[in-house]
Amino acid sequence: MEQPRGQGLNDIPASTSLPPLVEGPLRYFLRCTVARALWTTPKPPSAATLVRLRWWGETSDGTVFQPPSRAGQPGGRTTARYPVRCGPRQFTAYLTDMGVLVLEVMTKLDHLPIGRAQITSLSQLSPSHPISGVFPIISPTSDKLGELQVLLMALLFVIYSCKLYCCNICAWIKLCSVLTLPQSLTGLKLQKILKSGIKKVEFSFTAPNLGNLCCKIVTCGLKTGNIK
Repeated sequence: MEQPRGQGLNDIPASTSLPPLVEGPLRYFLRCTVARALWTTPKPPSAATLVRLRWWGETSDGTVFQPPSRAGQPGGRTTARYPVRCGPRQFTAYLTDMGVLVLEVMTKLDHLPIGRAQITSLSQLSPSHPISGVFPIISPTSDKLGELQVLLMALLFVIYSCKLYCCNICAWIKLCSVLTLPQSLTGLKLQKILKSGIKKVEFSFTAPNLGNLCCKIVTCGLKTGNIK
């Protein structure tokens, strides 16, 4: 079965696009990784745990992550990529209005609530500013049980047109610091693709490659490209 665009083989299927119920073309992805649950309470949960994320306005049951919570205990899938169907300014406004992102920690067997972790300062999230850290898990009785290790990162997906000038493209690229690059796409392969004259080129990259990639685009000439 073909993977949805932007979704990795081991990603959790996203329960919603963002903002929920907003229709429109795909603008970019928001990658959320719940890497690990770290227990600090003397009596941590004996059974495996899950983490559920529901976005403000979402009508589904949310996305369920399966981070490892004990040393040596294998976890399940920990990453989901949410399609974002609005521009960065509109998405920042949505995050600002939401205020707090709540992650519910629950038992795996019967989904009984254990505690919650909250992420604030969501309006700071942007392609150049991911949110990464450990966030306390608080019980219903306001006791700290542990911490969740979470990463929120915007992954850009942009369609370039032949009408755009390379210099403008490169200037825009330099504003973006978080994109993904297939390891198989080397500089030589990129040059070959760009020189081939095909109508569409698909590529992506990360911040350390920005300078070299901009030079390659200017040197080779860009036809039409997709970043994902």
